[in-house]
Amino acid sequence: MLTSNKVVNLLLIGFGPHAKRIYYPLAADAIDDPTLNLCAAIDFISSRREIESYLSGKALQPALFFINDIDNSEQTLSTEVEQTLNHIVAQYGINGVIIATEPLAHLQYATWALEAGLSILMDKPISTYEGISTSISKSLKIVEDYHSLNALYQKKKRANPLLVFSLMAQRRYQTSFNFIKKRISECFIMTHCPVTNVQSFHSDGQWRMPTEIAEQHYHPYNQGYGKCSHSGYHYFDIVPFVLESGFGEGKTFDNIEVFSTAIRPNDILSQFTLDDYRSLFGSHEFDESNFYDEKQLSLLFDNFGEVDCSSSIRFKQGDRTLTLASINLCHNGYSQRNWVTAAGRDLYKGNGRVSHESHIFQQGPFQSIHFHSYKSDEPGVFREDNTHQIGTKEHLEIYIFRNHKMLGGKHIEIVNIDDLIAMEGGRKGLKGKSKAKAFFEFVAGMRGEIAAEERVSDFSKHEVGATLTSAIYQSICHGYYQLNPLIRRRFAKAKTLSVPEEYAHL
Repeated sequence: MLTSNKVVNLLLIGFGPHAKRIYYPLAADAIDDPTLNLCAAIDFISSRREIESYLSGKALQPALFFINDIDNSEQTLSTEVEQTLNHIVAQYGINGVIIATEPLAHLQYATWALEAGLSILMDKPISTYEGISTSISKSLKIVEDYHSLNALYQKKKRANPLLVFSLMAQRRYQTSFNFIKKRISECFIMTHCPVTNVQSFHSDGQWRMPTEIAEQHYHPYNQGYGKCSHSGYHYFDIVPFVLESGFGEGKTFDNIEVFSTAIRPNDILSQFTLDDYRSLFGSHEFDESNFYDEKQLSLLFDNFGEVDCSSSIRFKQGDRTLTLASINLCHNGYSQRNWVTAAGRDLYKGNGRVSHESHIFQQGPFQSIHFHSYKSDEPGVFREDNTHQIGTKEHLEIYIFRNHKMLGGKHIEIVNIDDLIAMEGGRKGLKGKSKAKAFFEFVAGMRGEIAAEERVSDFSKHEVGATLTSAIYQSICHGYYQLNPLIRRRFAKAKTLSVPEEYAHL
């Protein structure tokens, strides 16, 4: 293994759609930099043909390794997989890994990498489990996983100060959210008033046919987890990340209360029946690609993961509520899909997916900040001369309403995507994206150029996100079993949670 991190040699674990869109292109852009190398990548044998086809003719050719398809629900890596990984590390002088696998495997690969003394950049979420959407005991494991990984990270970092463990929580790097944080901080300094109310909404625009709900393994429901383990973590993370800019002077939360409800696949089947699909697409076309009847689907869907999730959260200091927040997350939202089968399509962005997102941060009587992003991938809507127009690929607007009679400044401030790009110093292509910022911060950390406390998404800073994710899953599990869905959690380092005896079998 290398003794100096001035040369960064990376192993990519998982070469799926996200790695193809982000990690490989970033590494390919740095192909002329001898100090930053994507040396190798590893994935399942079943993905071999697709990966080799993707790399065909490209300048950057990392060494490829393929392992037998395994059950990602296993708690530890097999001896065979560990031996393969250790061989790659030794052969190529690997000192950092990018974990871009199915979320079920994040914990196993992160534990192996930390034990091996390797720096990590890992996709969200931190961990998840098969059946977590209906298992109280598994919902508690998420926060336990965070504390165990962080304890191991801190231990290994004491021995090697250049060790880095970062989470790809890219919204932390967005100029938009950091601009919002700056305005909240300015108001707090003048008023000592924290953010008192938050409303957050995100829709993936994922319209899935019934057979796809049953069988699709990319961002699946059929393994017993769903939206909260897909893009959900971004919102469980970004809300408290923004809130922290309005805390201080003895005002900060130390516990949360969570009440969550979920829409599940069987609810979707009631909202839009098989006959409704046949009416839209025609019976012959629909039935050619959808193979189940209502009874079969109902049985299959019973233990599937959540499609949509709505959470009400109280951020509290002792018994007092500082901030009320609602986080509404949808997979089943506005889409541009009008075809029956997704066969042969890019499931990341090429299946009609449309992203809509909004956040409202209310700072008592002093300030209200509205973030809106309503996109469409419809080419005819996009106009180069007006990139911030609603329905374009880049739509993003921020409205700031301030009590200027008390605080001075502007009554209303409007910021759009062009303003934010100007704040960043102009367009910079892929390297200007928030995910690229996270990637290059990770590299800088490995080189000793930025300390852990200064890194935006160092793993040590994700206790709140992990705790909130765990509590939300516990709440929707309680609702599934018709138990009290109000969950209370305090923030305490390395605290072990236990399942009440009467719920231990759930």
